[in-house]
Amino acid sequence: GDLLDDERMAAGTLAATYVSAVAHAPHGAWPLTLQHRYVEDADHVALYVRLARSADGFAEYLRTHVLDAAPAMRP
Repeated sequence: GDLLDDERMAAGTLAATYVSAVAHAPHGAWPLTLQHRYVEDADHVALYVRLARSADGFAEYLRTHVLDAAPAMRP
């Protein structure tokens, strides 16, 4: 069906007019959950929460898990 015709789905729907490419990103929502695919990585979220309490901790998190060239995602 047409997701834009469904009032419950329309707000989260992106019309094809605005899409020029699609990327395959396995576990792309990690460390959060993706409904019906995988659960939240609670240990990693707890690590983020602990580190993000300070500017230095947040900078450490970014260096280690975002800016580092190695993949941050767990398989």
